[in-house]
Amino acid sequence: MKILQDGLLRKIGTAQVGAVKRFVAADRLKAANIGETNGDFDRLLLHMPEDYVQSATLAVNVLETEAFNYQILTSLGKYAVIHLCHFIELIEGQAMGKKTGPLLVNACANIANVVANDGNVWAVHAVWGSGPRGWIVGARSIGYRAPWKAHGLVLSTEIETAPEMHELFGA
Repeated sequence: MKILQDGLLRKIGTAQVGAVKRFVAADRLKAANIGETNGDFDRLLLHMPEDYVQSATLAVNVLETEAFNYQILTSLGKYAVIHLCHFIELIEGQAMGKKTGPLLVNACANIANVVANDGNVWAVHAVWGSGPRGWIVGARSIGYRAPWKAHGLVLSTEIETAPEMHELFGA
């Protein structure tokens, strides 16, 4: 398993996600068993459409130490951002909190950096809430003042499949 140079993240695997013609998160909350969202997610991502998104291979990384959003972005560089539809697809695959799948269901955060409808990158997080609550999903700004705890999971674009995201970071 690959540990990124700065020791912040360790790649533990990959996840395949499909192509999407049109995606709006609000249309998928029930299928994904998302029982709660925060205000920033609702305002910036809930009704944001994503159109004609290609299939991809995502890297699945574990935080080796606690880290702030900006540190994760710096560590992953041009591979940090994924599409919201791909993150929700993975949540749907584990909608009932089953352990088989790439996401954690142990109260640790699953994190994906996503470009929201304001044009900025936001850290979208999902935590399994168990019981009738299902998944709890929210969004945090990159400048959020609390770090993510060690052992959380961070999704990123796999190096070999990241061409459309490179332009976000000037590569």
